[in-house]
Amino acid sequence: MVLHGGGLGSMQEMGGFIYELRKTHKVIAISTRGHARSDIGVKPFSLRQRADDIMAVLNAENVSEPVSLLGFSDGGYATYSFAVHFKDYAKKLVTIDAGEVLATNKHFVFNQNEWQSYDAKFLAQQKSLMS
Repeated sequence: MVLHGGGLGSMQEMGGFIYELRKTHKVIAISTRGHARSDIGVKPFSLRQRADDIMAVLNAENVSEPVSLLGFSDGGYATYSFAVHFKDYAKKLVTIDAGEVLATNKHFVFNQNEWQSYDAKFLAQQKSLMS
């Protein structure tokens, strides 16, 4: 399972990993809520929601054995949550740029207007993936 970073992240940033891993593994790469063609839903983001989303994809793919997860940044935090909530399904975690998470120091805020001010051209590209 490969998970990209949050905010303006996309599965494109994980392309090199996917390309190499698919040579020897079945790779499932998902765009998290509000990214690419994934619906954002109506609830605020949470790490538990991310873990539940991962499990839903595994169930949809009929995966019943433990999986290795590779996550970048927000995707890394999602893998931590998955391992906590679905420990029997987490074989191995590899995280990049995801530090220690405590309930008191990680809060997700989705503010698309603020993100537009960072890089409007990139955001337009990401939005085009959603159509």
